[in-house]
Order: sequence, then C-alpha cells, then structure tokens
Amino acid sequence: MHAFYLKASIIEGFYVSVGWGNKLTGKPGFDFRTELGFAIPTQNADVKLIAVDPNNFLTGANLAKEQDEIKDDLNNLRGFITATVTYPF
Repeated sequence: MHAFYLKASIIEGFYVSVGWGNKLTGKPGFDFRTELGFAIPTQNADVKLIAVDPNNFLTGANLAKEQDEIKDDLNNLRGFITATVTYPF
C-alpha cells in the first residue's frame, strides 16, 4: 500500500471573476448562479510530502519530483468555473 500525506500552506493571492445569478428576491423557488474566473497566487506554496511505503518502492527522487509537481500546480495561474442550483424554502 502506498499513501501520500500532503501538507501545504495556505497560499495568498487574488482572483478575478465574473458571475451571474437569477434570484433577487427572498421568495421560494429555484436559484441558479454561475461564476467564471481565475486565481493568481502572490507567494510560493510551502509543500511537505510524506509517503507511507512499506515495500520501499518509492525513492527520495520520486518524492522530490512529486513535491515539485504539486508546487508547480499550486504556484501557477488557475482558472475556475462554478455553477450552483439551489431551492430556498
């Protein structure tokens, strides 16, 4: 069994988005909202990776490579899309 435990610091940054929603009143009924945007980190992520590998298949180089890939993912521009459907009573 292989298991990775990841600890990453909270990354500060900002995001820009545009959204739309159709519910302006407090009356019961369906509500639909959507948002499209991107987030930009303003500092580098601090990532620590610990592996549980009882059969010793993983090497230090494998862990370092995985840690670098996670840092790259967290430190880059990220786009996002959200859509929400609710029904308030």
